[in-house]
Amino acid sequence: MTGDHPRPVRFREPRQERIHRRLLLIGPGPAAFYRDACRLLGEKSPVESTTHLVAHLLRDIESAIRDVLIPHDYTPPSEKQGRFKAGIDAILQTYGIAENDAVAIAWRGLPDRDDERWLGRLAHRSALAGPRQLDQDFRKFCGEVEGILDVVLERFEEQFTASFRVLEALIAKTTPTREDAKVLRGKVPNNLVSLDYFFGKVEVGGWLEILASEGFFQRPPAPVREEEKGGIRFPPWPESRYLVRMAAKPELQSRVVEIAVAIPETVNINVHDDLMGIALVVPAGLGAKLVPRLKAAMRLPYQLRLIHRVGALVSRLSQGGEESAAAELTEAFLTILPDPDGREVTVGGETVRTPPHPRTPFDEWVLGEFLKNNLPDLVNAAGVAALRVVCKALDDAVRLSRSRPDDEGPDDYSTIWHPAFDQDRGVGHHDLKSTLAAAVCDAAEALIQREPASVSEVIGILETQQWKVFHRMALHVLTTASDSALPLIEARLGEREKFEDRRLRREYMLLAQAAFPKLSPGLQETMLGWIEEGPDLDGYKRMRTQMEGKAPSPEEVAEYADRWRLEYWRALRDALPVRRRARYQELVTKYGEPEAPDFLAFRLQAGWHGPRSPKRRSSRRWSRPMSED
Repeated sequence: MTGDHPRPVRFREPRQERIHRRLLLIGPGPAAFYRDACRLLGEKSPVESTTHLVAHLLRDIESAIRDVLIPHDYTPPSEKQGRFKAGIDAILQTYGIAENDAVAIAWRGLPDRDDERWLGRLAHRSALAGPRQLDQDFRKFCGEVEGILDVVLERFEEQFTASFRVLEALIAKTTPTREDAKVLRGKVPNNLVSLDYFFGKVEVGGWLEILASEGFFQRPPAPVREEEKGGIRFPPWPESRYLVRMAAKPELQSRVVEIAVAIPETVNINVHDDLMGIALVVPAGLGAKLVPRLKAAMRLPYQLRLIHRVGALVSRLSQGGEESAAAELTEAFLTILPDPDGREVTVGGETVRTPPHPRTPFDEWVLGEFLKNNLPDLVNAAGVAALRVVCKALDDAVRLSRSRPDDEGPDDYSTIWHPAFDQDRGVGHHDLKSTLAAAVCDAAEALIQREPASVSEVIGILETQQWKVFHRMALHVLTTASDSALPLIEARLGEREKFEDRRLRREYMLLAQAAFPKLSPGLQETMLGWIEEGPDLDGYKRMRTQMEGKAPSPEEVAEYADRWRLEYWRALRDALPVRRRARYQELVTKYGEPEAPDFLAFRLQAGWHGPRSPKRRSSRRWSRPMSED
């Protein structure tokens, strides 16, 4: 059931509440019919055909009660005439209601065509005449029917356990038949207690096909709204729990999956958890057939255990040769949703959105456990396909974190929310983007370590992404590659645009530091020449003027340029040629050797952002090169 839920019914008297509670022992259908009858009779403005509809509902309720309460060993008379009364008499005798009791007399008339109270006559139309009026006589009649139900159901409740003798007999059958399934469907209470008892104990595999042919797996229970408690309850489904148990039997596994796939769509999370249980028991090839159903279940607003078990299924599918299904399930699991609390504010006459915080449909701890424990299995099995899946998730997270919907990058401020790829990956992982960035990087590194020849494809996947975090990652991954990747390394270190891009500075220089001795002499000289040319001094002057209200002196500009060169040469000092080393030593003598270049040191720094500096900075501070934006 996927549609809207009907409004809760308000019973007018305790008797109605008793009848409803006891009808639940019969089955969910009769209880639902009774709720609808009470709703129709309680309407201030009833529909024109209320009497016909209520009579139909009461007729079905009475019929269901007869089907369940009739003694299991009862044999109906061969003559059709009087058959209904004979069945009622058998029930009255079984439950100790005297034949001359007012309830017994009234009940015999309900299914009798010759009785003026025959429910069939009240339910059906009278030729082309208008519907019967909802008057006091009809309401009185409904009250009489409720009186019958109240007494009969009370006796049934007192003897409810007797139905378990029938269940035990069914459970004991070694060669069940369709007639046995019909007994289960119509001769014992189809309530949670009875069905859970049967489906929890029956072990004979022969029941599976018979139950399926009788439609037992076609009616998953709908959620129950509990208005007084302000919540919603998801009833367990004994039938689906039974399928989980049968899935452990190798000879039944294929059929169990066929039945499970054919279960109608439902929003009952207990049913979805059982589908997951089946997928985790059967071989991977069969479990893959349940992936479309599980993907749909993950999109529902309510979750129980399913979302915590997705990782186990991804690992099982990956290790069982079903990497495509595992990747499909992972992509659904890594769905990134927009910030539901994002809002717009006006700053300086311009309307902007507060920085959004994208989210997953579930707790991010669950995501972290999946990325740590299960994504590696998918990477090992699916290769670059797994990398593409997690790249998409990171791309979505960055895109949904932009303050302006039209902001397509490439700036992503990743040097703030994920400052380093070569240090402790746990730092800063309270941010969803950082968590995903670490996972992408781990996947890329694992791929090229396992298959060095894949490095070109891996780097290509990263560099085709629009955000800077991927390009930073590509440079970092190359530091872990083998010597066979040297042409790729030289191509990227030889791009002046990358050298000058402050957002790539850390990863570029770490790669340069690791690979510099292996680079061709020509590329080495080109890179050293870029360093000698110095930084963007015009930009430095503009920044100083804006921040301090005056331009820096020529001496301060020169010192800034020298310190900038010093930090870059410090990163390459062990491989500097003689002439460059002499220049480096000259600057060390003048300014002192830095412990480590700022762009290579990993620091979590607090900062302040605003139109004016909160504190005047000394000229000396600004003579040093800046490591970040």
